[in-house]
Amino acid sequence: KMGNNLLSIVECYEKTENYKKSLEILKKYNQVKQEYFDEEKKRIKEITANPLIGIGNNKHYIFRENNSLVSRELSHKIGMPFIGKSPVMLKIINQAILMAGNPNASVLIRGESGTGKEIMAKLIHYSSPRERGPFIPINSASFTKGISQSALFGHKKGSFTGAIEKRVGYFEAANNGTIFFDEIGDMPLDIQSQLLRVLEEKEIHPIGYNQTIKINFRMITATNIDIYKLVEENKFRFDFLNRINTLELQIPSLRERKEDIPILIDYYLNDLSNKLKIKKPKISRSAIKNLCDYNYPGNIRELKNIIEKLVMFSDDKTIESDDVFLAQNNQVQCCENNNYTSLNLE
Repeated sequence: KMGNNLLSIVECYEKTENYKKSLEILKKYNQVKQEYFDEEKKRIKEITANPLIGIGNNKHYIFRENNSLVSRELSHKIGMPFIGKSPVMLKIINQAILMAGNPNASVLIRGESGTGKEIMAKLIHYSSPRERGPFIPINSASFTKGISQSALFGHKKGSFTGAIEKRVGYFEAANNGTIFFDEIGDMPLDIQSQLLRVLEEKEIHPIGYNQTIKINFRMITATNIDIYKLVEENKFRFDFLNRINTLELQIPSLRERKEDIPILIDYYLNDLSNKLKIKKPKISRSAIKNLCDYNYPGNIRELKNIIEKLVMFSDDKTIESDDVFLAQNNQVQCCENNNYTSLNLE
């Protein structure tokens, strides 16, 4: 598009016989054209060098020759790339894309806090035939009995006191797309009961309406707690669990894929420096070793927080192991103040 716009400008200058300006723009056009062809060659090389996975017409490439395990186009839709090279993460991405091939099967994503469960849910959505539909994320812990029905299923104007306008519920908003319930283990039992029929019949009954509304959606849920233990303790419905885990995906913790930590460090140093519009700081080998030796109970989110502190406070533009130690201690102290007791340094 940029090239076509530049050609139009060239034609305008030629019509006004301003050939000097026309030549300048033409040079810029040739530069843009060359950059475009270089990018295309790079893209084709990536595609031919990497495996194609999926089901039927729903196939995607896993990229192994750069730091992201998915293409730039898919990363852009998700909002961030999947950084790493570890076999365990490659296997998880493979499984997620295969799951995406069945656009109606519910998916339960399990993993510790900070492992990127919502990002994985987006990967499944944007790799599936539902990619053009909406992705509606919801925090399951935010519902109470009084507001859940209206929020989930919607209501008609005037159907109850305070209903001053029509409201479209989350399920109707997710029609032809994906509805994502995070922290599903915290969902109240009475709301689980309400959703059983919705999942079975794929229809909702908004407040104030006489008829039900058919909807087409895929449900993805996520939890960072042992949901099977909750079932044993009668804190989570067994029949509801059977509805939401047709397919199940377990995301590994960061300590289970430590070979990805140096790649993640470099990615976040670049990303955060660009966002802060500062020069990317250097980092010593001892600092990298310190970062790699830590177990990260907060996983990728915790690593990002630590790197952000290091980028902001690296006065001499070089990050040393002592800087890492201070940032990690600060992170531990912060978590201890919030009653997180599972942290430990090796």
